[in-house]
Order: sequence, then structure tokens, then C-alpha cells
Amino acid sequence: MEAITATFVPRMIQELSDYLCQSWQQEEINVSSSTPSPRIHGNCFTGNGPSQNITTSWQREAITVARDFAIKAIALHADQLLADVRVSEIAFKQQQNSLCPINRRFPGEVLGLIFAFAADHPSVKPRTAVRISHVSTLWRQIALSTPRLWQKVDGPINENLARAYVLRSGTVPLSIELGDPTTVDLSIPSQQDLLALFRASMHHSHRWRSLVLYCPNTGSQVLEGQCRGLQAPQLRTFRACFGSPLPLRSSFIFSTGIFENHTPSLRDLHLDGVSIPLTCTIYAGLTSLVLANTFHPGARPRDLLQIIVACPLLETLGIYHTEFNRPLGHLGSSADFRPASVPLPVPHLQTLTLVHVRDVWVQYMLSSIRCPPSVRIHVVCMMSDLYKVLPPAESIGEHLPGISATRSVEIVFSPSKTSMDIYCFATDDGETFRFTAKLPNYGSDISDAVLGIGHLSHLPHLESLSIKGGEGLDAERLIPGASLEGALEQFSSITSLSLTDCPMHLAELFTITKTSHLLPFLDSITLAGGEISGRSLAALVKSRTRLGPRGSPVHQHGVYLREIRIRNFEKIETKTRAALERLPLNVDIKLDKGGSGCLTWIRSYKDIE
Repeated sequence: MEAITATFVPRMIQELSDYLCQSWQQEEINVSSSTPSPRIHGNCFTGNGPSQNITTSWQREAITVARDFAIKAIALHADQLLADVRVSEIAFKQQQNSLCPINRRFPGEVLGLIFAFAADHPSVKPRTAVRISHVSTLWRQIALSTPRLWQKVDGPINENLARAYVLRSGTVPLSIELGDPTTVDLSIPSQQDLLALFRASMHHSHRWRSLVLYCPNTGSQVLEGQCRGLQAPQLRTFRACFGSPLPLRSSFIFSTGIFENHTPSLRDLHLDGVSIPLTCTIYAGLTSLVLANTFHPGARPRDLLQIIVACPLLETLGIYHTEFNRPLGHLGSSADFRPASVPLPVPHLQTLTLVHVRDVWVQYMLSSIRCPPSVRIHVVCMMSDLYKVLPPAESIGEHLPGISATRSVEIVFSPSKTSMDIYCFATDDGETFRFTAKLPNYGSDISDAVLGIGHLSHLPHLESLSIKGGEGLDAERLIPGASLEGALEQFSSITSLSLTDCPMHLAELFTITKTSHLLPFLDSITLAGGEISGRSLAALVKSRTRLGPRGSPVHQHGVYLREIRIRNFEKIETKTRAALERLPLNVDIKLDKGGSGCLTWIRSYKDIE
């Protein structure tokens, strides 16, 4: 508003005062035609007598009159606008009052459908039916006669109210929820809350469509006792989170299954702290299966494959912190862990997550199935050797078809992690498959990680290599150049290299010398933070231009570095900048805002050609 008034107010006052001065001047000329006319210089009048005082007086009076006139005009215009608004408000209220209330325009059956549809929306608060029934007598009658409005028993609810919900729902399927882990709620349901809910609804288990129980402070044996003898033929979603002991070997086992092993409609199963044997029929026909913090004594690896066979439409499979009490070993070391000669196709699988499962089980799973190219895989384990987790190199493309389309490989060293994370996924556009390995930043893990990339076999479409982390490590703990060259020699198709927060020794390994020719087809390098001296930076860039060592693959193939990007460094030395300016390539430098100079410098090579 200040900017607007600063633009228009001075102009308005100036034009009004000028108009007044000109009018008064004309009047003065007409009245004093017999006296010498004053000379006009802009807005100043000069003549005989005290001309300066008269002129100043006129100007002061003109500005005052202009101010008063402007204020009055603005006030009159604002009053007119407010009057128009009041007229519009009156017309709107008259039209609104002429409309019938919603409960008069629709029959009770239609209004009940509207209520039921609104109550099914995910953003609606719990106990919506009770809130609707408290609005008016008519709405209460409609709510009580709409069974769908009472089919969802959720939120903090006592046993009597739960019974009322079940009774008013008639014969429609029931959705029962106790606790919500997605909300910040300090009142975790107690065992008494769970028992009260079961007492109110257990005789209607044949109508259960969804059963979601979040009771992390209650043991799973309570669930087993309440579900004994119950059947749930319409149950489609069953998610149960109960307390799990440490170690997991002390977990309570549902030895005879649950719901009398009769859940033919079940599609979504999520068990956290609820250990049900893998051979039970509850694992059949699923589209989503998640097991977390469970213990399966005596389970065999092929039991997991049997579950996949029994779920031909499986889309989501997640296993977290689950323990299988079987002998340890390596893939193929025993009959139990020897994968089938023909991988099991899982054509609908979208997400596969294996977190803190023994590496031999992970490798068996990945080596026994054939995933669709669009699958997203996330593996977290304690091993840092990729060849102990992924399928064998000679068959990895058969089990993970999308990996042959990999265009980007990323290695991330995370000091805060004590385990290895592996991500394999296709990008949103479905055209680029990324492979990311996040590893602990200690010991020989850097060497194991990069050398393990060679286990991915030939990747004909690989274009980008990104390495993040490792800053502050001693050079002795990094990979020898010869070993790194051996690991990356099969990835000569890489044209883009990105090093983020990496130590100087690692960056220097990519400098072309007479004995080292890593990634000879690079045309773009990005350095973001980390440790590298100006001399090393200049040598790295120069070695990949026409000024580099003669006889190197760069000269043999005629592929030279086209662009260097430098990010998040505090400063660039003058000598380094001058050296980069002399090289035939594009330079893009953006220094850290916290550094001296806050420099953004972009120089295109075409500018100096």
C-alpha cells in the first residue's frame, strides 16, 4: 500500500496545486491588467514588490486547498463504494433467505447418502455419525436410519458407544480402527480399550471388512485370545501393531494361525509384533504384505516363495526386523538357500522392502524372483559387500530386468548409519533406473562399496556416476587407484561425474595421467563441497582437455571435458580461476553464500572461441 500511495498521492497533489496556481494567476492578470504583469518562471512569480513572499503564499495556500479537496474526494468515493457493498450484501441475504435448507430440498434417503459419502473421506474426524446426530432432530433421525454412517467404528470410543455403532450399522460391513500411528496422539490405546472393542464387535466378526489395531503397549497374546474361534470371511484389511519383546526369539507365536485360518477376502495384511507361521492360509491372495518385528522359528526360505506363489497379484512386499531361525550360510551353501533354476515371476510387484533381514535371506529372495522393470527395491542390511546381497552377477539382469536400463549409479557414505542401504528404482518418467548404495563411513566400506559396483555387470546405458560423502577420511583408508580403475573400467560409457563432500584423494583419482585413465568419456564434472586444492582442481580439469597428456584415451577418442561445475566452496583462488579461464571448456562456479565474495561466475567456452 505504501508503494501505491507513494506513486499516486504526490502526482495528485501536484496536479491539483498546479491547477489552482494557474487559476489564481489568471484571475490576478485579469484584475491587475493596468499594472505590470508578473514574470513567470515555472511555478514562481516575480514582479514589483515582495513577489517572492506572494509566490510562496500562493503555493502554500494551493497545496493546502489541494490537500483538503483530495481528502474530501477520497472520502466521498470510499463512502460510495461502501454503499455499493451494503447493497450487494442485502441482495445476497435476501436471495439466501429465499432458498430452502438442504434438509428440505432433499429426501431423507438422499441426505443420508450425502452424509455417508462425506463420512468416508479420509480427512473427516472420528465419530462423524455422532456429530451429525447432534445437529438437529431431523438430522438425528436421518443419521439413525443410515446404516452406512455407522459402519466405521473409530477414534476414542467406549464400549457402550461401540455397541451402538455396531447395532445401528445393521448388516453392512464394519470397519474397526483402534489407535492411529499416523497422528501425534499421546493416548495410546490400552489393553482395556482393546478388550472393550472386541466385546462390542466380536459377535459380528463375519461383517468385519477392515480391522486396524494399534496397541504397541499390549502383547500379541491378548489378540490371539480374543480372536480364538472367530472367523472373518469379509475381512479385506487387517493391520495389527502390538508390542514385540527383545530379543524377538521371545515373541509369542500364533501356532494355529488366526481367524480359524478362514480369511478368503483378505488383501491387505500388515503384522507388526504379531508372529503368525508363514505356512498359514492367511498369507494367500494378498496384494499387500508387510511383516515387522516378527519371529518365525523353523521357517524355510521357500516358505516365502510359497507365499508369493499364493499371492499372484502381490503389489507390495515389506519385511522389517524379522528373524528366521535357520542355520546361517551363503547362497547355494545348502539345499535350503539354493534358488530355483527358473526365477518366479512377480509381474505386479511395485515395492519390495527388506530391512534388517539376514543377508543370506535377502540374496535368496532377490535371486528367486523376477521383478518387473518398474519395481522399487529398498534393502537395508549389515553387509557392505554388494555381491553378498544382490543376485549373482551373471544372472542379476534376469532377476532385476530394469537394472540393465540403469542410467545413474550413486554411492553415498553416511557417517550416522551403521548398515548398508540399497535403492533400486525407476524414475517417475519410467525411463531412468537409479541404483543407490548408502554405506557406513568407516573401515574398508568405501573400498567394498565401489568395488562392489562391479557386481552390477555390464550396464550399457549408464551415463552418470555420483559419489557423496567420505570427507575427512585419510587417504590411506580410500581405494587405491588401480582397484578403482578395475571396478569402473566396464563403465566406460559414463559421461557425467558428480563428487559431493568427497576427500581430495578421491577427486584426484579421476585425473588423467600416463597410468590412470578412469572414465575416459567424461564430458561433465560437478564438484560440490569437499576437499580439493586449487592445483589439484586445475590438474584434474586440464588433463581432460586438449591440453592433457598425449596418448591418453581422451585424445584417442577425441572426447574432451565440456563443462566443469563447482558448488558450495567458500572461495576460489585467483590463480585457480585464472588457470580455468585459460582452458577450452565451460566453467560454472557458484560459491557458498557463507564464503567470502559470494561469487557466481559462469563462463561459456564459446565466448572465447
